[in-house]
Amino acid sequence: MWHRKALTLVETIVASFLLGLTCTLMMSFFVYSLRQTQRNLLRQELILGGEKVVDQVLAAYAASRETNLLANSSINGVLIAQASAPYSSKTLFDSDGNLIWSSWRAFGYDPARRQVWRAWQSFVTPVTSGGELTTGPTSVLPANWSRRTLASNVSSFSVTGPSNGLIRVRGVLSDSQGYTVEVASSGDALN
Repeated sequence: MWHRKALTLVETIVASFLLGLTCTLMMSFFVYSLRQTQRNLLRQELILGGEKVVDQVLAAYAASRETNLLANSSINGVLIAQASAPYSSKTLFDSDGNLIWSSWRAFGYDPARRQVWRAWQSFVTPVTSGGELTTGPTSVLPANWSRRTLASNVSSFSVTGPSNGLIRVRGVLSDSQGYTVEVASSGDALN
């Protein structure tokens, strides 16, 4: 009785072809999955940048008053009066319980760098009303304040309102791969 212990040449070629096809399909799936993951990460980064901008502007506005929001064309953004020292969340009150407005928080847009930035600046003289609240910053112009970048890859940034007490913050972000996201929200001043 004759036993077959080896593959024929045709069987070897077919097995090699099927193994190569399987490996090619698996690598194609792996590369496709890797590209999809990279695309999703790029989109997520854009979304998070947009949400950060919108959230910080609305949080600063919530701690202010409707009348304490000033549009500023020199920075392509807004100034929001704060009843706290720069980089502090501690609200300041006078002995009668009135808010002491003592700093400006600025949010601006630099179209050349495609960045939204924020900055703080103290009032020359803190006030409960009038003063810098009505005139705007008096010592250093907002365009010259020390800035921190909030988001890059920003195509458009706007703050509109207030309308019925609400402002609308909108940011459009896009990257070199052609991904574009728009993040927008509205918020109210609470003081």
